[in-house]
Amino acid sequence: MPESTIAVTAGTITISLPVSSDPTSTIAQAALAQLTSQVSSGSLNLKAYNPSSSVQGSTVVATVPVTVTQTVTASGGGTSTISATQAATVTTAVYVSSVASVTVTSSGGNSTVTTVANLGTLQGANAQVINTDTSGNTVAVIGSTIGSSSLIAGGGSNTAYYNRSSVGSVLLTGGNTFIGNSGTGTVSATLTGGQSLGDGRAYIDATVGTQNVTVGNNGLVNVNQGNGGTASVQASTGTVIVAVSKSTVPASSSTVQAVATIGGSTINSGTTPSKLIYIENGGNAFINPNASDVLIFQAPGLETFVGGPGSNTLVGGSGSATVFGGIGSFTGGTGGKNILLSGSINGVTTLIGASVSTAADTLIAQAGGDLLMAGAGTDVLAAITNSTVGNTFITGTGTSTVLGGANGNNTIGLNSGSAFIYGQHGSIAASPTADVYRLYGIGGSDTIGDYLVGRDVFKISAGYLQGLTSAAPTLAGATISGANLSVTLTDNTRITFLNVATGANNATTLANSIFS
Repeated sequence: MPESTIAVTAGTITISLPVSSDPTSTIAQAALAQLTSQVSSGSLNLKAYNPSSSVQGSTVVATVPVTVTQTVTASGGGTSTISATQAATVTTAVYVSSVASVTVTSSGGNSTVTTVANLGTLQGANAQVINTDTSGNTVAVIGSTIGSSSLIAGGGSNTAYYNRSSVGSVLLTGGNTFIGNSGTGTVSATLTGGQSLGDGRAYIDATVGTQNVTVGNNGLVNVNQGNGGTASVQASTGTVIVAVSKSTVPASSSTVQAVATIGGSTINSGTTPSKLIYIENGGNAFINPNASDVLIFQAPGLETFVGGPGSNTLVGGSGSATVFGGIGSFTGGTGGKNILLSGSINGVTTLIGASVSTAADTLIAQAGGDLLMAGAGTDVLAAITNSTVGNTFITGTGTSTVLGGANGNNTIGLNSGSAFIYGQHGSIAASPTADVYRLYGIGGSDTIGDYLVGRDVFKISAGYLQGLTSAAPTLAGATISGANLSVTLTDNTRITFLNVATGANNATTLANSIFS
């Protein structure tokens, strides 16, 4: 209806449809019939452009009565009127490509040009600013305190968005962006990324309110996580980098930081699979890579971070995981070839291999007191450096190789798969140490390469066994071959101890001394 006009008055909208000289015009009658039907059903939504609005980037929505009337004058002088009245939603929209700028002088004397759009107390369903500034200056958008607010920003400027309403939304195509909340409101942001890593960069202040961010290819997001707000970052496609930082708090503070939720792409196909890169920077995060391959590493100096280094949880996903210096709990993906390396802080990290038999994972502890659990594949569990003492290793349901910490005092759990284990003891003469072995699953076949009879301890207890409801197994038989002792338990678990026998040993006596 290109000839239609819309006039807005106090609470009433009159829609007049100019009709051609032929009152039976099929075009006019069809338009009138369609409009009348929409009004009658209450589905009419009219949008008008208001160039005289003094509010930058505003969209004002109101619901008012609508009366549609069409009067046709017949050739004989008589008239015929068609009308319908129904409440309808009418939107008055203003879209602006630029807003007023101000010059801001910093304490150092440098001046920058900042474009500010303050939506004040604008009432209505939505207050919107579209930023197409390409000067590279800063564009700041201050949301309405009443209606919801939205920002669409291009990649040519530095953009700051401060939400003051219950709901805010941001669409970013690139550039540097700050997004924050003044209270308990929710901001939903979409960062589409660019051609190379970091083309789209966003700093999310999640100390208050709720921040939901979707990040596209090559986007980089840094979440500042406090104790009162929540943040969720979802990667869509390509490579996405996410860091979670902790709000600065005094070392003596009991403030508990919230946990940010990080999700990888649900699509990981083609020659260039999607990748989620996560940077540990003091905050707490729950990371589900979904189909993405994931790379996790620490920011420099994280171990000495004021208030603690934070803790993160990685669940497997269907890709592969590479972790350098993890703090928290990390599970490899079913894509296999996972490499998981703990951080250097003692006793704070758990590394878990993938749950599929096709995986071949490497789990490495570079601190003492860490827990390493093999999965269902062919996994290597090891501790490095002489300072790694008192780690716990649990073999898997597949094939495991365990190399304990060099200074010993390790705990090794034997699962239902097969394993070769070197517990390690450090310098026996200077500082005697012992390794403790526990039967963790039944029916396995294991070889222990450096068991020290009389010092190391082997424990068989129902309390250690997974899912065991009956009594713990006992010794069923033992044989000596050369210097090696082979033991079979009543649950068909088989354990070989290398280099523990001498010519004078009796196999049963030696086995009983180990399992006493």
